[in-house]
Amino acid sequence: MNRNYACCAGLLLLLVGSSARAQTLPKKPVDQPLVVRSSAPGPKPAPCPPARLRRRPPQLLPAVATGSKSRDARVHAQLEAELAAVEGETHECTVRFFGQGLLSLCLVGETAGIPLHREVRVCTLDLCTAQPLLMAEELDPRRRTAFQAEATRRLHHLLETFIQEQGDLDEAESADLRAQPFELDSEQLELAQGQAVFPTRIRTQSRFVNQFFAGGVGPAFSFAELQPYLRPESPLRRLVQPPARPTPGRPPRTGN
Repeated sequence: MNRNYACCAGLLLLLVGSSARAQTLPKKPVDQPLVVRSSAPGPKPAPCPPARLRRRPPQLLPAVATGSKSRDARVHAQLEAELAAVEGETHECTVRFFGQGLLSLCLVGETAGIPLHREVRVCTLDLCTAQPLLMAEELDPRRRTAFQAEATRRLHHLLETFIQEQGDLDEAESADLRAQPFELDSEQLELAQGQAVFPTRIRTQSRFVNQFFAGGVGPAFSFAELQPYLRPESPLRRLVQPPARPTPGRPPRTGN
């Protein structure tokens, strides 16, 4: 009986000592987010407030600070909605572009099975409004036909390159690919490495081809090449403005 009491007392002291040591551990310093100064607005697009981007693992989505608590909440809610639209048991999120008041993400969802189901979506948010950009609304109505023709030409060039590189596609598969139309998915806009990419679905009779393009493929326009097709006040016109530079000192004051 005495030995059991002594053992329990010793264990209690050990736990108390461990708890005390845990409480005295120094806190890990938190990296300060980069403060980004919004560049001067162009002649037509509306100016955009400063914004900061922080990645805080294990959170999946990035945290964005625009200088307004209410706008930050709307941005976060929109990001959660975009992620919820991607089916999958596990998810990944990659920041593809951040700057000029724009945030572009690539979202991936995977579901185990044979074969593995993988869904890929891209989206671009205007941080000035906390709303996703819909490409159909960003095009100048007078230039939509020209944009469709040029996007189709670039898509067919990509598919022809794929046909030549594969070398073993039969005539039916090749003809099916060459007949693929470009269908603008207004919600699918990716900004990355100085280009705007417009993913489109490839639907053929070939299971191999469909699986190869499961993540989507689409024509790419450089930021400068995209400008002639945009409406004058489109937020995408900010892409060709001088890049924002880090501002030394305190981050912008947060308010409602």
